[in-house]
Amino acid sequence: KDERVRVIHQANGGVAAARNAGLDAAVGEYIQFVDSDDWIDPAMTEKLVAKAEECGSDVVQCAYFVLEDGVTPKRSGDFFCNSFDAAKANRRAFYFRLHGIHMDYWIITCMNKLIRRAYLESIHLRFRDMKDVGYEDVLFSMCLFVSVRRVDYIREALYFVRCRPHSLTSSTFTAPVNRVREVIAGTPELEAFCRAQDAHRLYHRIYPLYAFYITYYEYRRSSYSGLPEFWRQMGDTIAQLHQWPLARRYFWKVAFGVGTAQYCYFRQYSLVYQLKTRLIAFAYAFGGPRFLIRLELKEPSVQQKQDQ
Repeated sequence: KDERVRVIHQANGGVAAARNAGLDAAVGEYIQFVDSDDWIDPAMTEKLVAKAEECGSDVVQCAYFVLEDGVTPKRSGDFFCNSFDAAKANRRAFYFRLHGIHMDYWIITCMNKLIRRAYLESIHLRFRDMKDVGYEDVLFSMCLFVSVRRVDYIREALYFVRCRPHSLTSSTFTAPVNRVREVIAGTPELEAFCRAQDAHRLYHRIYPLYAFYITYYEYRRSSYSGLPEFWRQMGDTIAQLHQWPLARRYFWKVAFGVGTAQYCYFRQYSLVYQLKTRLIAFAYAFGGPRFLIRLELKEPSVQQKQDQ
């Protein structure tokens, strides 16, 4: 009924296929994604566009509310309000601070962003089909910031995330071995993308940490699930990691490379945290010992980060 709305009918091909269909059909100046079970403040798009017009941003992000029980909002994303101008700032420092993979997972999804379509088309970026394992938006966001010129942030929470027990993100029905395999299988594609953007050095710093934290997150998620089969599958996955040359190479870089030290510095993590990260990555790379795999990574609280 509204001529501004275009409806696309296609067979269900998953989240990546749906978003790519929208990107291919888009003709506007900006791109914005809203997940089907979430909602946005009525003024969200207006405020993000105003910020983009004011600053000439390629990407504008906002804070958001997470409704863990579907009703009570918990503010998130608050402490990550730094902007980035490629002409003035250190890209590696910005990238490390932006991509705290496990605790700040929601920061690198696409749901709280407004993206300038001209920039998106200039880097030929689309969503990779991750076989419904739930990380396609994380990979998309990592690529999005590889060569971005300017990113800005609105401190106001304008997006509302409804967490459902059987959503793709929170579901435990997907075997963890498939989730980890799909993440690591995407590395050649991401490396080629970064090389095309002349950002392969940044890639070699960031992606090993990404693969490590996704694996760590899946392992911890399985240990807290209360499902013995899920836990057993993830244990088998960890045991197999040292047999995958690509995974072994990345975890070796996390265990002994300079990228881990830089990441922990920019993320304000302690030396103990850095040591634990290296030890766990070493255990992943060689399939044991088990007592290292079971180490817990404890981050500073959100309030501590705000204070810092």
